[in-house]
Amino acid sequence: MTLREKGAALLRRPAFWLSVFALTALGLLPMGYLGQDHDDALYFLAAQSLREGRYCRWFLPGAPTITDFTPGFPAFLTPVAFLFPDNPMACQLWTGFALLA
Repeated sequence: MTLREKGAALLRRPAFWLSVFALTALGLLPMGYLGQDHDDALYFLAAQSLREGRYCRWFLPGAPTITDFTPGFPAFLTPVAFLFPDNPMACQLWTGFALLA
């Protein structure tokens, strides 16, 4: 079998394409530190607020209501905030797995 035939056989394998897509998706995962893009920290804090049954900035004096964005994405992060309350990396991984799905 020539090298060209081996390459063609590799391209016909679904496992090859699955690994290519998985590695591409891993390269696109939101990695970095929390607050790098500013809004990711706000989403994490909003998820923690929803975990406590309210939608406010509990870390500011007077706990003002969050009006900058809708609670959709923080609600998506809330189950992870219940399981891992002080771990922002868990929320980043949860978002990354959702991107892979």
